[in-house]
Amino acid sequence: MEISKLLLTYLGVSHRESFAEVLSSELFSSIISLIEAIAPQGTSFRKCSEHHEEVISVKGGEITVLLSNIATNAWESMTEGGAISFGCGISHPSEIIKFTHFPVDWADSRKHVYLEIADEGCGIEPDVLPRIFDPFFTTKFIGRGMGLPVCLGIAITNSCVITVSSNPGKGTAFRLHIPVTGGNIDE
Repeated sequence: MEISKLLLTYLGVSHRESFAEVLSSELFSSIISLIEAIAPQGTSFRKCSEHHEEVISVKGGEITVLLSNIATNAWESMTEGGAISFGCGISHPSEIIKFTHFPVDWADSRKHVYLEIADEGCGIEPDVLPRIFDPFFTTKFIGRGMGLPVCLGIAITNSCVITVSSNPGKGTAFRLHIPVTGGNIDE
C-alpha cells in the first residue's frame, strides 16, 4: 500500500467499504483461519474456547486488515519461537478503561465483544507503549511505522477501541473491542 493510502487509512477516510451486520463468532473464526494460513511455517497457535454470538456492525475487510497487521507484529516479535494465542469474550467500558487503550480519548457506554491476539515475543517497553500508534514510529530495523497507525484508523472508523498490555521479555496482548449492536442478525 502506498504511503498516501496508509495515511488516509490512519485518518479514517480511505475505504469505501460498507458497514455490515455480522455475528462476531463468524467474523473472528474467518479472521483466525486467515491468520493461521498466512503465518510463517512453524508458528504455533492457541485458540479461544469461548464463542460469543453477538451482532456487530463493521467493515469486515478493514477489521481483517487490522487484525492481520497485529498478528504480523506478533509473529515478528517472536524471534526465538513461541505461540500466538487468540482469546475472545465480552467487555464493558468500565473494564476497558482500566487498560492502556487507543484512541486515548475513547468513550462509549455499550457492551463490546473482543478478539485478543497475544504473543510470547519481546514485549513493548513502557516508555515506548504510548507511541506505538504514532505514524512513522517504529522499533523495527525494517518497517515504515505505519502498520499500527493504520490499525488505529480502522478501529476509529469502526467505533472500536484497542487495548494493549505488555510485559517486556514475555510478550504483548492486543485486544480489539467492537461495540455490540444488539438484536438478532435475522431481524
